Amino acid sequence: MEEQSERLAYVPSDLYSRVAAYMQSLRRTANSNNSEITNRLIVRQNEMISGMVEMLLNARLRKANSKGTIQQLLPEERHICSAKDLFESRKTAFLQAVASGQSSILGIAYKAEMGKSITVRFLKPVTEIMGFDLKRYGPFKPQDLALVPSANVDVLVANGEAVIVQTTDEF
Repeated sequence: MEEQSERLAYVPSDLYSRVAAYMQSLRRTANSNNSEITNRLIVRQNEMISGMVEMLLNARLRKANSKGTIQQLLPEERHICSAKDLFESRKTAFLQAVASGQSSILGIAYKAEMGKSITVRFLKPVTEIMGFDLKRYGPFKPQDLALVPSANVDVLVANGEAVIVQTTDEF
């Protein structure tokens, strides 16, 4: 329906939460007590629904962006658009700073990025580390969660010592 109209189609305000609740119930249904065919059907249904939700979301975002009707989107959809808007404004500012020789703006961006902290879950024991911010972190045991400067996270992940954990603040 969304693909066939030039305007945003009406969708219930609780569409995504209802689909998520259904997907959760599907996951609960899939277990070792079911036959292999039943579990395969559940997995396939999950894949199909996920694909349909992605197609719907992409169509609605594309349509709203091209028509300038972002305010007509559902709140969850607007949340996604706000991240895209932030990306576009930062990209424009960055390109303008490079083109006009404003290296101080680039330095600010560098410091802001390197000063970010990222939540990680440790997979192996790690002794105390010196953070980019010159603070000491650790020691850590497997399964410990910690907020670590992003400059240190790349090394920890590359060494297989930690994995990045997405928090609700980052979504």
